[in-house]
Amino acid sequence: MNYLFILRSFILGLSGILLTSSSVNAALFSFSPKGQQLDGDAILDIVLNPGDTITFTTSVDTTGLPGNIGLFSYSLVFDNSELELIDIKLDVENKFTSTRPIGPGLPNFPEHSGASIEPGTTFDLDIFTFRALDTINDGVADVELALSVAAESNIVEDYTNMFPFPEDCDLALGLECNQKVEVQPTIEPTTTFGLLALSIFGTASTVLKNKKTRSD
Repeated sequence: MNYLFILRSFILGLSGILLTSSSVNAALFSFSPKGQQLDGDAILDIVLNPGDTITFTTSVDTTGLPGNIGLFSYSLVFDNSELELIDIKLDVENKFTSTRPIGPGLPNFPEHSGASIEPGTTFDLDIFTFRALDTINDGVADVELALSVAAESNIVEDYTNMFPFPEDCDLALGLECNQKVEVQPTIEPTTTFGLLALSIFGTASTVLKNKKTRSD
């Protein structure tokens, strides 16, 4: 019996279980709506035409953290050539006793402090509403979320790196993002029809050409 193979298979299986478990039981900082894949680039997309409004809600999940959260700060970066920030609601569930205001003329760096949020807590944090200006599909993020600090009130215990940062930022260069999304306009039906017609014409031409070749 090949005991080495059995042992190796067991270790690989166990590591897979642990990896799956850790990914499920992990802290998370995100916003919704998350978007969906609408084109060929890697960024998720949201259809938004000029004049439309959209609301993003940031959420925190402290599952898996070894201690309580007392200080929470992050950057919300957006492309102001495509989006206009028209409304902000901070600390919507009143989890913190102090919140640094943000808005026109102020930095987009919300900072919340004065709390003791236990591990395993999930809550909505802030809400941002935008109006679309001139949305374009350029393959670059238009809204980005980047956590700065997630720590206990005394900042002795810092849990920032326990939150996943899966993406590089497009707008906040040099930072890693917790999440990002691109807004883009609706694809014109005429464009879609034109592409479809071109595809059909190309296929028909190929069939006719092959048929002619065989007859020759």
